[in-house]
Amino acid sequence: MKIPFNLSIFKNLYLNSLIQYVFSRKTTYILPAIMIVWSFIFSLISFSFATQDNFLIFSFVFFLINLLFTVVFGSCKFLNVFYDLYRDGLDTILFTKPYSRKHINATKILFCILLAITWSLIFMGCNWIFYVFNIVNIEQIKAWSGWDFFSPLFAFLIFGSISGLLASRFNFKLSITTPIALFTPLLFLGTATSVFATPSNLNYAHYLNLPDSKTDSQTILDLEKFYLNNNEDTFYLIPKNVSNTKISQKQANFLSDAWNKSSSSSQLWQAISYLSLPYQFINVFNYSNQGLLRQKPNKETSDLGSYIYYHGLESAENSYEVNHFVSLPTYNLTLDNPTKKYYLVPGSLKNNTVFDNQQNKDIIYANKNASNFNFPFKEDDQIFGVPNNLVGKIKWEYLKQILESKTFLIQAKLFYSSLNTHLSKQQYLEKISSFIKQNEENQFKNLTDNNTVVLNSFLDTSKIKSNLEKNIYIATALIYYLFFNNNQSPIFNTLLKNEDGSYKPEKFSISIDNQDYFIGGYASYVAEQREINNKTIYRYHLSDSNNFLFQPVEEVYQVTVKTHVVKKNTFVLEWILISAIMLFSLYSLHNKKDYR
Repeated sequence: MKIPFNLSIFKNLYLNSLIQYVFSRKTTYILPAIMIVWSFIFSLISFSFATQDNFLIFSFVFFLINLLFTVVFGSCKFLNVFYDLYRDGLDTILFTKPYSRKHINATKILFCILLAITWSLIFMGCNWIFYVFNIVNIEQIKAWSGWDFFSPLFAFLIFGSISGLLASRFNFKLSITTPIALFTPLLFLGTATSVFATPSNLNYAHYLNLPDSKTDSQTILDLEKFYLNNNEDTFYLIPKNVSNTKISQKQANFLSDAWNKSSSSSQLWQAISYLSLPYQFINVFNYSNQGLLRQKPNKETSDLGSYIYYHGLESAENSYEVNHFVSLPTYNLTLDNPTKKYYLVPGSLKNNTVFDNQQNKDIIYANKNASNFNFPFKEDDQIFGVPNNLVGKIKWEYLKQILESKTFLIQAKLFYSSLNTHLSKQQYLEKISSFIKQNEENQFKNLTDNNTVVLNSFLDTSKIKSNLEKNIYIATALIYYLFFNNNQSPIFNTLLKNEDGSYKPEKFSISIDNQDYFIGGYASYVAEQREINNKTIYRYHLSDSNNFLFQPVEEVYQVTVKTHVVKKNTFVLEWILISAIMLFSLYSLHNKKDYR
């Protein structure tokens, strides 16, 4: 097969002539100099005025202007080579050795590629100036990457080629303005759609969170939603209330209708991302879950932000799906014949409610002798009031704060990594008791987080009534930690397993301050009093229920990534293909005659 680009171009004087000609033009120096000066000045401006909230806007302006410089400079240089040389008659200069039109045009193409490489290195240097000045906020964009070189390289070649092609038919002015006229609106088209493109899982969450003040979750759907702490873009939906193990048909219909309204929310932007080359050249500097004119997901304002372990991973680059193929572990339970597979989920989350004094909602803990009037407590000598350390309720709101606390996560990980994976359930619970005792003796120096209610250095007794209750919260959080962080671990499996080998939910027994406490398994409690030995003694009547720490559900929905649609690494392949087509078209078009 004959190679159309003759390699002898590296051995002749024509390339040197092109270099001398193009570098004699003032634009060869002026445009790069202007871009360098502009980049330095704008970097200073952004350093002085850019904040974490508006840095992406500064970045967009910077990349936009520099890419426009690229299009203008690329168009000028292609026109210098393919228009000015022909207009000035320099293509007809004879050398001692004859040159064919193919040889001349192949040399021109090579020279334009070398110019593009040189320009891209200058562009990259300007980007680095911007990065250095804005190092504080630079984590918001893809800095110091190969895109600093490849984005301007292919922008130069593609839009320069367009000018070169137009030059064979039209005048200089039209040939240089057309690429700019194409580049700018196409770039803004992609940018505008990116601002309004919403990841379909985020749009879905908007419908899931539609308010209803009459339900426990304060939403029309009244399901609980959560992420696992595994940095995956997947959240789960489970039914609420102790007695519900399935999502109702009404809720299923709502989920289906909401998904039909949400699933296409980013498809237009995804299509434009592949069709608009100018937008691609700037989009490669974005992270997948944001745009240069759209802020990074904010936990406080996002519809997904209230779900535990939300990390802002949703992206318009992905397509999502709703299904039942969840990766949560299942357990064989015989609740009603026959034996079925169930998921065991945190009961405190499942039954979470905003209403006070509801039965079978909050997880209840109780001293094992909380109902026993014959068992003496030192609190019996109190003159006033009911003892506050015999029973209590665990609020999901406060548990969630602990579970998301970085301080707690570090300590919990260290704790479980130090344990042998072949201990019994009772031994693991004793280890948890020892962990709490050690931290209490150390005044919780390693387990203090003032962003939480429970781990706060100041105990707010209007929310957490005693140090004992604080310890109960920590014990519960340690158990729940495994569900959200490592639910496939043998330790978690052992904690769920009963002495009879079954996984039927039961009360957890924890020893705190030399007293045994049951966590979960109660619907409510009511204070009772008796006169014993001329003293008023208080105990509690506890109503047993299935409101355990872990509760069975047959059905769990998940909203997860189906495919990664916009793959920016593939842009390079698209750029290479289009550049090759454009350059070869330019080469073929200008092969009109031999120069002898």
